[in-house]
Amino acid sequence: MAPKSKATALPPALAGNSVGSSKPNEKPSKGKGKADAERATVSDATAANAVDDARGQPSRGGRFSDVPVWQWTTLTERSISRHPAVFTPDAKYFFIIVSASVKVYSATTGAVVSTLSAFSNDASSSASTSTSPGHRRTITSIMIHPGNPLQLVTASLDGTIKIWDYLDALLLDTIDLERPVTHMCADTSKPDSVFIASAPKSNKTGPKERSVIYRVSLRQSVQPDDAKPVYFRVTKTQSVHHLVMSPSGRWLIIAGATKIYAAAVSPARVGEMTKYTSPQLITSFAFHPTDEYFATGCDTGVIRLWYCLNGEKEQAKAEKNAQTTMLHWHAHAVSSLTFTPNGAYLLSGGEEAVLVIWQLDANKKDFVPRVGAPIVSIAVTPVAEQSEGYLLCLQDGTLMTIDAAKHTVRLEIPRIKLAPLHFRPPTTEPPPLAVHEASSSIVLPSSHPSSIQFYDPFTFALKYELEVAPSNRVSRVQDEHTEPPRVLCTATCSSGRWLATVDARANAEMHLKIWAWDGRSWSLNTRVDRPHGNARVTGMAFHPLGTNAQSWQLVTIGDDANVKTWKAKTVANERGRDETFWVSRSTFSWREQLPRALSWSPDGSILVVAYAAAVVLFDPDSNAVLQVLSCPEIKDIRSFAFVGTAGQYLAVASQREISVWDLVSGSVLWTHAAKQNVQQLVAHPRSDMFAAVQNPAATLEEESITIVRVFEITAGPRAVRKHKVPYPIRACAFFSLSSSPASSDFVLFGITLRWSVVLLGDDVTRPMERARAIVDDGSGTGASRTLLQDIFGASAILAPSAPSTAGPSASVVTRKKDPLYELELPAYEQPPLGRLFDSVMGRIVGKRALDVPPIADTSQMDVDQDPIVESGATLMQAASIEREPDKSELDALTQMFREVFVQPAPTVPKSTLHTNGNGNGLHKPVSTPKVNGHASAQKAKTKRTPATPLPSSNADVEMDVDSSPVTVGQKRKKSKI
Repeated sequence: MAPKSKATALPPALAGNSVGSSKPNEKPSKGKGKADAERATVSDATAANAVDDARGQPSRGGRFSDVPVWQWTTLTERSISRHPAVFTPDAKYFFIIVSASVKVYSATTGAVVSTLSAFSNDASSSASTSTSPGHRRTITSIMIHPGNPLQLVTASLDGTIKIWDYLDALLLDTIDLERPVTHMCADTSKPDSVFIASAPKSNKTGPKERSVIYRVSLRQSVQPDDAKPVYFRVTKTQSVHHLVMSPSGRWLIIAGATKIYAAAVSPARVGEMTKYTSPQLITSFAFHPTDEYFATGCDTGVIRLWYCLNGEKEQAKAEKNAQTTMLHWHAHAVSSLTFTPNGAYLLSGGEEAVLVIWQLDANKKDFVPRVGAPIVSIAVTPVAEQSEGYLLCLQDGTLMTIDAAKHTVRLEIPRIKLAPLHFRPPTTEPPPLAVHEASSSIVLPSSHPSSIQFYDPFTFALKYELEVAPSNRVSRVQDEHTEPPRVLCTATCSSGRWLATVDARANAEMHLKIWAWDGRSWSLNTRVDRPHGNARVTGMAFHPLGTNAQSWQLVTIGDDANVKTWKAKTVANERGRDETFWVSRSTFSWREQLPRALSWSPDGSILVVAYAAAVVLFDPDSNAVLQVLSCPEIKDIRSFAFVGTAGQYLAVASQREISVWDLVSGSVLWTHAAKQNVQQLVAHPRSDMFAAVQNPAATLEEESITIVRVFEITAGPRAVRKHKVPYPIRACAFFSLSSSPASSDFVLFGITLRWSVVLLGDDVTRPMERARAIVDDGSGTGASRTLLQDIFGASAILAPSAPSTAGPSASVVTRKKDPLYELELPAYEQPPLGRLFDSVMGRIVGKRALDVPPIADTSQMDVDQDPIVESGATLMQAASIEREPDKSELDALTQMFREVFVQPAPTVPKSTLHTNGNGNGLHKPVSTPKVNGHASAQKAKTKRTPATPLPSSNADVEMDVDSSPVTVGQKRKKSKI
């Protein structure tokens, strides 16, 4: 059945060219944005407000309101924005939404060159984010300012629209509408306003609440500070999934779940809004760049082209069938659609991880398969210096540029790969975490459960992705996803040479794999099928001091109640080379109880295995029981850790009790009664301190927080300090890569319940992505890149000055002395061009020195005699003397410039000889006749005359006149064959 349409009335205010004032009952206030935007580590109340704002709820202090928030920062977001990337008009940079900030990427190198962010630059600040210049909640839409290509407009769920100068990362203006903004679009022919879709307020949610469409003026800065924002209310709809303006500016399309509203904004059709109905749920939308039709993608994989915007006026008000064309290849929902700038191709992508290129005129399609992950959004690179390309944003966070001509990957920008919701393990199963110090990276689960990734948090680089269990990454056949193999746990050797992984598929296939590191990549060394029979492997750990084949040792525990040890064995192969592989060494158990966890002492002399009600110490050489630790307070052991550099103390935790044992005396030092559930113990490797990660709720929930208490052995059962973070943590580990050498500083990394990777602790020294101006991503110096340098390149007159070590006030004064200081200011702060020449050139070209020492004549110097150079002097001292050039030198330079660059093209007489076809439309020489495909051996006998010489201004070229078969002014005689 074809979709039907129904015409309804539209308020006349929609088609007006000017924007009026708001209604009395709708009074959004205007907030002036400061000309700065900075970001740093989220801490104290700033962190709590940021996370709670992301959930759309106020911060809940409760009984933990007096607990300070620990410093923390997010290495990645839990989800990827579905908004396509936005390119600058010159196609040199593009913008990506990341939660409440916007990252600016270089289209050439893929590096992050700037960040438009929300938070203050002070990492220890406890001020609320309401005073920060950026957005306080998730950004929903971004676009280039329709009236200024050097500005970016952002809309957010915090109810504000902000205008940025993205070259200098400055916030120029803020428009506060006091309602969440979900979508935004603009008409390029009316650059002073935008259309927005506002979601219902949180206190008025309900099935009957509708979204409101507004037309908002962007020229708020010309109004007084107490003026109201200028806007119009256009209409109301049930829900808004897409808000798009046609390229011609005649139609405003409002697409909901299955409804499409086409609002005419042209003067000839003022007041018309036609409703169309789609048979399936609309998941994507795109407007053709030149013709008046659009495309929609459905949840069933069908793409429809709607030809319904060219009808007559009298037919628009009658219910009729819409003209559509169906394109079908996708098996699942179409997540993104976009047309190429010329309108000849339609690009589509979805869960299949395949980019489909539809050639509309020829009814053909082409594919770019196996891009790595489901496609979330597609953007077309504007044609600039490079050829046209397609920028894909994948579900795992990867950004990929596809060459439009070759259909190959031109550039891939890897980020921390995020696992989709259906691949994430349950909350009761901790994700695999480890630290690989040899590559200065942390080991995390990847986007696919059968892979792990190695990420460097200091350089923001994804160093390596290891596919532990090879699998076919195909899309689902039915509604349910197929169960892929999953990596259960990982462990790294202290030397960084070995990595152990355990992967399984629905607990049916269990594999222990040990990988070898060669300094650049991992290779599989040993594979053991079913290391614990049909039982599940629950934990493993390497010997802490394993540096050679004799000390390399691995211990695993499983649900079969066994503890197994593995050792490295070296043998000589057929070629006489030594090969190292791993074999089983021993198997033992203790009273047929299931082991809960295991660990090594810092010196590797004791192997500790925790059971339900006791902790058993084993001799790793003989597997003999050295000591059994148990006490009535600890009944259900959940976690334990060695404390201290010597390994003298052992901290053991149950659900509500923490006990510390002295292994030398074999007694309990003290016991702490916890008020919250103890989830994990993390020991500091360089001090006698450990942290208890606690969850106030019985189970991990969305609204729960995490309490971290730090204990010191000598301080007794009372925590020396406690902190909180406003999110639940699945698992965490000590961040041994921290650059802070202080023995009392705790820095942890972990994965939250929403699958965000975070760093938290006393001193998070990770280099933050603060809001800054776009920097030169090609030089590597990190200096600010101005618009003048983008156009003409780096300055050839002045070398970059060394960074100043003076204070802030001194640095400002020194910066103003820079000859190019005025040129690096924003456009609205620069003085007139007439005032710039004298001041800038006066600083670049200095005055002539009065007393110039004579330069010694070294023309008669003996070549065998080395010049005598005094200590501290240089041979180029005379070249650094400043002087003012005289008029004759300037005239000579001017004349040389005219001759080299401004010289007109020479006029060549018609009789001038042209060889090799030089000169368009002139006589071209005839090739030498050939016999049976070969040149004739007999030369043509012709009368030769000297050729007219070329003008003297051209380069001297010697021309062999006799070698040419062409004679000027005479016809060429035919050669006799």
